[in-house]
Amino acid sequence: MKMNCACMLLAVICAGSASNAVAVLRAHSSVELRAAPKLSSFDISCYMEKDPAGESGGAGGRSYRGLVSTTVSGFTCQKWVDDKPHEVSDKIKPVPDRKSKEGMEWGNGIGNHNYCRNPTGKKRPWCYTTDLNKEWEECEIPKCDVPRDWTGEAKMLGREAEAVGCRCIEHLHGLSLDGASALAMLGVTKDGKPCRCETADHP
Repeated sequence: MKMNCACMLLAVICAGSASNAVAVLRAHSSVELRAAPKLSSFDISCYMEKDPAGESGGAGGRSYRGLVSTTVSGFTCQKWVDDKPHEVSDKIKPVPDRKSKEGMEWGNGIGNHNYCRNPTGKKRPWCYTTDLNKEWEECEIPKCDVPRDWTGEAKMLGREAEAVGCRCIEHLHGLSLDGASALAMLGVTKDGKPCRCETADHP
């Protein structure tokens, strides 16, 4: 009788443990099945096709420091410091970014992470994948819009356009300019100099 009670008690405990184990496994699998959090446009960022003014070594996305870690086909990127499943080239070593008075000199952004980078001078950021059948692939990252050079464009337009606005005017909002200080006009002359009006008292 004592033996039967002990067996029954053990069976109840085991059953309880089994149900707990199943619950834990179910919870764990549901976490794994959840999709990875979607990156914001800030996290994705963009890559520069060419170096902007004041920067060097960042063309082709070498300066990319965003958080994208999947390729265009959806493969997960392998960490740059890992050698499995693919062996990282011996030529790929971390190179730090350097900031100086002359500007920014970009390194390669390689480290203990699996974010897309371009340490080898390919056309755009890429990574080694965690798939045995795909060694590496480019990443789905948008190009950065090249900022317009407003100052340069204004100078060019000033040289090309007729500078008729540089003629001196006699009245401004009904007030005579006689005896007034030289008035700086909007625009530039054909040679790029600012427009000026001169008066008899202030040449």
